[in-house]
Amino acid sequence: MFTRAPQVTGEGTSLNIMQGAHDFVMTEPRFYDAQKIEIHEHGGQVSIEWLNHKMTSYKTRQSSYGDPTGCMQGTRVKILKELETWASNANSSKVYWMVGMAGTGKSTIAHTFCENLEAKNILGGSFFASRASEKTRNARLIIPVIAYALAKASPRIKVEVVKAIEDDPTLAEPTYININEQFKRLIYNPLRTTAGEADKLYKVVVIDAVDECDNVEVVTSFIKLVLEWASKIPLKIFLASRDEYRIRNA
Repeated sequence: MFTRAPQVTGEGTSLNIMQGAHDFVMTEPRFYDAQKIEIHEHGGQVSIEWLNHKMTSYKTRQSSYGDPTGCMQGTRVKILKELETWASNANSSKVYWMVGMAGTGKSTIAHTFCENLEAKNILGGSFFASRASEKTRNARLIIPVIAYALAKASPRIKVEVVKAIEDDPTLAEPTYININEQFKRLIYNPLRTTAGEADKLYKVVVIDAVDECDNVEVVTSFIKLVLEWASKIPLKIFLASRDEYRIRNA
């Protein structure tokens, strides 16, 4: 399911939602330590810190419109309530797209939404794109950044993600070409392997300013993968951007 909130304006928020459907074997000196988030093994070290790309989360984001902040108290109440309802409903659409012109407060709303999700322990990661930085406009960092956030949130997921990087260290590279394989091994497999118990609660990934990415096609591929595996992984995606044909047709 894909939910689109048609427009965000400077004075208010349109919530005419349009929905559509898309629905221990000691053979080597190796030790797994979920708390330290790394594997120590003979001849080297593998760590999920390889996936940690700073300046991309809502806490460290850059902005083209002054100092990054969230919404002022008492403002944007309607849209934030709508987002809270969407995020907490397991039966709602898997993708929510908030559209608006430049300077209408999309990033501010996304920032506050991240704060609210984190307070409820359902933030699955955030990626705030910005043309101001080469790193933060590289959409190929989205999957590593989200995998890192999910691993930090769950010791069980940490182990699975580190195993994947151990098997293929290039998965952590921002130049990794096969998005399908990267998504499957860093996000889908860890979530499926650890499914159940506390992991039943949906995690929400927030991606802001998608239109400022140099390679929007990577974002649309990511969206399609989430929609393709929607029924099998507890993950939702919130997008904020200007109206983009490529996103609308993902």
